[in-house]
Amino acid sequence: MNRAAIQSTLKQLRTQPTKSLGQNFLHDEAVAAWIVEQLALEPGDHLVEVGPGLGALTEFAAPQCSKTTLIEKDGRLADFLRERFPDAEVLHMDALEYNIHALQGSVKVLGNLPYYVSSQGLLAYTAEPSPVRLLVFTLQKEMAERLSARSSSKEYGAITLIVGRRWRVEYVRTLPGSVFLPAPNVESGVIVLTPRPPGELDECDGRLFNRLVKEGFSQRRKMLRKMLASHALDWPALCAAIGAPETVRGEALSLQQWVALTRFVKK
Repeated sequence: MNRAAIQSTLKQLRTQPTKSLGQNFLHDEAVAAWIVEQLALEPGDHLVEVGPGLGALTEFAAPQCSKTTLIEKDGRLADFLRERFPDAEVLHMDALEYNIHALQGSVKVLGNLPYYVSSQGLLAYTAEPSPVRLLVFTLQKEMAERLSARSSSKEYGAITLIVGRRWRVEYVRTLPGSVFLPAPNVESGVIVLTPRPPGELDECDGRLFNRLVKEGFSQRRKMLRKMLASHALDWPALCAAIGAPETVRGEALSLQQWVALTRFVKK
């Protein structure tokens, strides 16, 4: 859907993009087709699209899969989507309330997440156990960089690790604000998430891992020893086990070291 079509459709619907919902409609059709290509859709796939808007991505994705579920919070747009894509299941609801974990089969997720719900949406759709084979999200560039960050970088944080423990995150493209209508003042980033294969990382208690990571990054400039003091750990033994100095900060530990730390605490 190009710029002219978006403007014409909004006029017909007698509506305008709603800032509170983070609505910025993608009008570059070449970019839309490229984003959908990252899903590598197959005929048996069930596509779940979060925040489809006017269907800029849907028009390329829906013909390639057997089932399409569109989750749209704006009731005006949900009605429009039902008319435009009669074969799709259109749900007028908050995507955070959708139970992705109840699905079966080959599920792939596509979405353009506004910044104010990006972290909650990511955590909801990547929480374990998950039937999802692949996720492609467009996010504010800052969030995309945080998800794909390396240890010791300023972007590296709790959400990097919590999502990264079960998912490989690849930052694949930066999008300028000019490809959206209205154009935001920030750039966006496209990320691709694929499940880590069994055995790539040691198994650990996921809930304990998340708790320790959140504690460890609650004041990121403090030494980790102080941040985890409530666990009464044998700190020298722990650091020897994970291969880190006793003065280490949470941001300096790799994903593998955080997993090893969790296993040590569990024991």
